[in-house]
Amino acid sequence: MSAFKRDLVTTVSIFFAYFTVMFCCNRVSEYIGIEFIVTILGEFILAAIVLLYLKKRNLLTYYGLNGVEENDHKRFLYYIPLFLVGIVSAVSGFEDIFTFQIWIYVIASIYIGFFEELLYRGLLLNLFKHKGMIPAVVLSSFLFGGMHLINIFSGKSVFMVFLQVVYAGTLGFALAMTYIRTNSIIPGILAHIFLDAFGSLFKERNDEQQIIFSIITCAISIIYGLYLLRIKPQPIERGVYGNYRLV
Repeated sequence: MSAFKRDLVTTVSIFFAYFTVMFCCNRVSEYIGIEFIVTILGEFILAAIVLLYLKKRNLLTYYGLNGVEENDHKRFLYYIPLFLVGIVSAVSGFEDIFTFQIWIYVIASIYIGFFEELLYRGLLLNLFKHKGMIPAVVLSSFLFGGMHLINIFSGKSVFMVFLQVVYAGTLGFALAMTYIRTNSIIPGILAHIFLDAFGSLFKERNDEQQIIFSIITCAISIIYGLYLLRIKPQPIERGVYGNYRLV
């Protein structure tokens, strides 16, 4: 099997498993009356299965599930811009954080951050890499942003969902460039978890707050992504783009 076919089969299989488990477990959680309570268990089990599968196939490093070289952190500004996006969530003010459901959301952010980075960065960037770096980044970011269109069915306004699609797409650009430059999705996973977990502690944003949040998020993401784009790549023994982080 060629590398492309392997990437395609792996990507489709994990996408299907992730969203199937989410859909089925969400229905059970709704029946129980506690949102995400069963989904957390189902997705953590799936995450363990996926990790074991990738480890058995020696694909952990190939899909970016490895650490970053210690002397590289400073070059990437310690990933601070990615975490700043989460802090911007404070624009809407704190929720009552002493509720059981809030902490269920915080825990759920762990599997969401893991799977979305693995799917949209680790898997899709490898799947599209034959098209070149820029097309791969654009495609993966477009799909990541577009995925949030599903929130229309959760009762959110079209305007709010549109803004979410836009800022998620630009954030996807920054996260994709982080993966390409570091050859690791771990920084992206940690930032994604922080963004979702920290955001769970704040009230739902109104239209005005969503506009402010979206503008700031887009600005941070684009600037950081372009900064990473300009960094001169260093030779490494492995990487999503051959022997260099960027070719």
